[in-house]
Amino acid sequence: MPTKTNWRLALFILITGVQAATAEEYLNPKWSARQSAARKAAVLPPVAELKRAGMKGDEGLIEESEAVAAALQAAVARALPSAGLRVIPNPFTEPALRQRPGLRYELRNMQTRYAALESMLMRNGRDVPNGRFSMGDEVCNVNPDGAADVLAFVRWDGTAVTAGKKAYGVFMIEPKRSTADLTVTLVDAFLGDVLFFTRLKLHGNIVDPRGGVLSEGGTLDQKLRQAFGKLGRKE
Repeated sequence: MPTKTNWRLALFILITGVQAATAEEYLNPKWSARQSAARKAAVLPPVAELKRAGMKGDEGLIEESEAVAAALQAAVARALPSAGLRVIPNPFTEPALRQRPGLRYELRNMQTRYAALESMLMRNGRDVPNGRFSMGDEVCNVNPDGAADVLAFVRWDGTAVTAGKKAYGVFMIEPKRSTADLTVTLVDAFLGDVLFFTRLKLHGNIVDPRGGVLSEGGTLDQKLRQAFGKLGRKE
């Protein structure tokens, strides 16, 4: 049975929609060697999957996922200067891809390859400091004209819990909360080595890009700047 403390916590979360985040971070020592040379970064289009969990089951949120992806690209771009990196203009806009049909294919291919790598990073992130992970030098195919030194891959998997399911969760030991899993991986844009991997678990309003954890200056911005800020420190 839930304790009084659990009841109070559940009610507090339900009423306030409290926002929080936990983080994992893994750094490849090669970053120190690359740090003096790495000056510019490109953010690949984030892949975001968002669904709504209600009393009748889960429902995919396609339009909301696209809005979240755009917000993520902006958030990562805002935070990367904390690592001492300047974000170059987005080379993957629709007009740019129309001008370079081959780039669209290479982008799709590299996103697919990264999806397989991300699953390994999620399981064995502690091996990043051992230099175990690389995407190979084919990453240069999504680095038009060699303009970037670092590529950022971004993934978001979120579940927005409806008010009804949250209320039902009050009767459980573990309250139901809207939760998103975010990963950001920085990869050497020429060699493909994974230089940095961070995983954030966020709670709260994960749907509205203009409010909650995704808002400018919100929880996500703060956590990303903290993570990237550690890369910007020269030992």
